[in-house]
Order: sequence, then structure tokens, then C-alpha cells
Amino acid sequence: MPSQSVIVSDYEPFENKFGAVRLKPVRSHFGLLPLLSDVPMIKDLYVKWSTFDEIMPVRCTYRVHDEEGKSHTVQELSIHKTIKRGNDVYIAAIKKKLSPFLNQKPKIFFDSDWGVKRTNALHVVLEYDSTSYSMGEAWACVGSDFNRWIMNITKHFGKPSHLRAWHGHDSGFPHIDVI
Repeated sequence: MPSQSVIVSDYEPFENKFGAVRLKPVRSHFGLLPLLSDVPMIKDLYVKWSTFDEIMPVRCTYRVHDEEGKSHTVQELSIHKTIKRGNDVYIAAIKKKLSPFLNQKPKIFFDSDWGVKRTNALHVVLEYDSTSYSMGEAWACVGSDFNRWIMNITKHFGKPSHLRAWHGHDSGFPHIDVI
């Protein structure tokens, strides 16, 4: 009798019974300080998670009063696709939130006819040395390191107005953009 082979997915330990990747087993397995060799699998798990469509039923219960003053309970059930970073619902929500900025006429800050252009703005990029930190340590410290850096700037030059964003390089290490 020929034996049947069973295909086991590499992702199976991270999935629920419906095949959806869950965050808790991923965190439990990799921890907060993953190894560099774990990054490709973590990326694959993220893509699998973000592209897996999930829905969430929402039941709303309202108490309404009719013209005669009697109160009634009304229930409505709606089903929504969940927002996950990177999916189409997330992108639509971000576009809606940023629409006041995206839909306005572009402002002209500098025109070549105005002559010399000057600004008091400075763009700074803060990066991590991959030989001094592991990737997990860098991500774990990014918030406190930025706070230490901005407090040092404040101590020397006064409180700056700033806009910051941190994100990952292709290597997985974080870097911080500050204006």
C-alpha cells in the first residue's frame, strides 16, 4: 500500500484553523529581537497576513423613539473587510484621511523668478550601524534613541519644531528622517 505524503506548510505553526496568520504565535516564535536570518520568513508571513482577506461583523443596537413616544430597539448587522496595513481598505482609509492635503491646489513655495531661495529647514537622516546593533536591538531602541537625540538638540539649540518618521531599509534596519 503506497504511503501518502502530507504537505505541511512552513507557516502552519503561525496560522489559525482557517489558515490566517496570527500575530501572537509569530511574536512567540521570533520574539522581539529576531535574527537576521529570520527576516525573509517574517516578510513572507507579513505578506501572507496582509493579503489574507478577513471580514468583521458589526452588530449595532439602537434605542429609538417613535412619534408616539414609545421606545424600540433596532439592531443592524453590517459586515466589513478588516483594515490591515497595506491592504486596499487601509489605502482607501489613508487616502480619505489625507484627502484635504492631496486634493488641494499645489502651493508654490519657491519660484525661480523670486531670486535667491532660503529656508530655515534642515533634513536629517539618522541611521543605525549594523555592526554595532542587531536588527532587533535597533528597532527596540529607535524611539528612545530618537528622543535622546532630539533632547540633545534641544539642549544646544532650543526646542525645534520637527516632523519625524522612521521606517526600515531593505536590510531591515531602521532609519529616521527628521525635518
